[in-house]
Amino acid sequence: MRKKPELLEKYNSVIQDQLDKGIVEKVEEHSTEGLKHYIPQHAVLTPNKTTTKLRIVYDASAKPNNEVNSLNECLYRGSVLLRNLCGIFMRFRLNQVAIVADIEKAFLQVGLQKGDRDVTRFLWLKNYKDWYAFDTNLQEYRFCRVPFGIISSPFLLAATVESHLDKYQSPIARKIKNKIYVDNLISGCTSVAESLEFYSEAKHIFQNASMNLREWVSSSKMFNELLPTKDRTDVFETCVLGHLWNTDIDVIYVKSAKNTMCSGISTKRKTLSELAEVFDPMGFFSPVIVSGKIFLQDLWKRNLKWDDEICGDDKLKWISISSELKKISDVSIPRFIGLEANQNNVKYKLLFFCDASKRAYSTAIYLHQSSGDATKCDLIFSKSRLAPIQGMTIPKLELMAVLIGVRSLKFVKTELKLVIDKTFLWTDSQCVLKWLSTKKSLRVFVENRVQEIKSHKDISFMYVSTKENPADVATRGTLVQKLRSDHLWWHGPSWLNQDENTWEKIYDDDDANQKVNDQFKNELKTSENQKESAFVSENGQEITSNKMPYNIDIKRFSSYHKLIRVTAWIEKFISKIRRIPSNNEKYLSVKEIKKAEEMWIQSVQRKSFADVFNSIHTGQKNNVKVQLGVYFDNENLLRCRGRFENADISECAKFPILLPRGETFT
Repeated sequence: MRKKPELLEKYNSVIQDQLDKGIVEKVEEHSTEGLKHYIPQHAVLTPNKTTTKLRIVYDASAKPNNEVNSLNECLYRGSVLLRNLCGIFMRFRLNQVAIVADIEKAFLQVGLQKGDRDVTRFLWLKNYKDWYAFDTNLQEYRFCRVPFGIISSPFLLAATVESHLDKYQSPIARKIKNKIYVDNLISGCTSVAESLEFYSEAKHIFQNASMNLREWVSSSKMFNELLPTKDRTDVFETCVLGHLWNTDIDVIYVKSAKNTMCSGISTKRKTLSELAEVFDPMGFFSPVIVSGKIFLQDLWKRNLKWDDEICGDDKLKWISISSELKKISDVSIPRFIGLEANQNNVKYKLLFFCDASKRAYSTAIYLHQSSGDATKCDLIFSKSRLAPIQGMTIPKLELMAVLIGVRSLKFVKTELKLVIDKTFLWTDSQCVLKWLSTKKSLRVFVENRVQEIKSHKDISFMYVSTKENPADVATRGTLVQKLRSDHLWWHGPSWLNQDENTWEKIYDDDDANQKVNDQFKNELKTSENQKESAFVSENGQEITSNKMPYNIDIKRFSSYHKLIRVTAWIEKFISKIRRIPSNNEKYLSVKEIKKAEEMWIQSVQRKSFADVFNSIHTGQKNNVKVQLGVYFDNENLLRCRGRFENADISECAKFPILLPRGETFT
């Protein structure tokens, strides 16, 4: 900053302003008692902002070397109290008068106990113009408020705001609590009069907490004009939950990718970076983004390294995809999707469309509103996933599309906070509809997913042709120009505006029906695959698979101990991400190693002794079972009874585990 005196002066003025407001204080004493920590700092410039153009960021994650912990590593992060971003955004589109406001310097409004202030010390100059008298010019400061950059500051801010709002029992306080995201209030009302009442009470509530709600902006020009000058912002374009909102024409844009069409060589690293820059949590542009995801998956299939150059046809293809990603920000989306009729008389329905291709599967969710003769249907959420690299049949991918559809149901239904009259789900897969309606036993993969889908009640499952299925475009990809004018994608099939009784479609292609029947029968559980996939131990526990643990290739291991330890580490990792209580140490426990060993023994036994498993399950005779006295132990392992049963030796030696001869594991 020595070479930028203007920046240095602004930097110093920020610290002096914080000192005057009691946010920081000078440290005059030089005692060595208690914990002390000094936080490094740097400036962040945002010249496009209307208020804080220079922000000082304190890096509490910094540490001098890897042998010591940073301040953030010593602090408890706290629970995540943020409301769901997608949920707030969906509700934001339902209000006729949308309102956005911001808590001024929110993180610096939460007080810090005196006993904790010494770990938030930082250094600055007594005289910022005198750089050369460095030793005598240093001044120690410490925070009196929770600084931004501390790992627990988001929790502390959210907990403080929620605790304060809970003191008020008014409907507006409850409304604010559900529509605040970090330091941003994203809400709305049905009229200007209601909006002014909301503004007045919200300002009062936060003033009582010594917080200032500022930068108010609305989709209503009348409301904006009635606001005091000090509280409103004159910009017509503002950022709302990562999207750009034009308040003048009340439309929303997805922010463009900064690095799109950047110069230099194209690599897998750059393609991922550009693709990740498009922030579209609602899935409005998933039909465009899916093309980039498929391209990136193809690069993975060819085992390209992160910084290998993409050449030839691949480069031309990426240039085309990249240019489409840049065009996304040119497409405007109406912010308000509600009916202008009396909100009390509106009936709401949720409509789900699901589809799959060889490369991807997707679901598109629509909010259908009706009041008298007026009807309206709008896309509110979409989700797409790539098909697995190892491949999967189309019917199974169609089933996965329905699965992510019903999983999204609970989320959308909860976040909208509307009384949903009915819920419909359409798919163009007759095979999936047969799986959902059959009472016959299906193979494990299909059966598990069908049961989860059926656990969601009050859903009407229907058939839709591929041409009328809006989710189809999100599985194949499209161009921005086509998507902009695609009525099917943004509003669903035209017949949704007709009477509900006309929505059910009939499928009468005999040749295709025969194909569907064949696909359906392929996943029915026969006596043979029942034998392979489901056995029951003596204690009643079902054993459901004869695959190797986590599909590990045992031939790649020359050491038994290494195989067991690798399996134990994988199991430990999966338990951690599933939040299953386990040993949190950085080493494997004896219990974890024993569990991995038992997993392999069970897997090998199921593979080689399927007839023995079936014999124990059905009670039928089996030569191996009779000759060796085979039985299940408490861990569901096959053990043998013999002449050593009364010997004075260990239990494992008395009842040895049954293992197949010639098996690699053995």
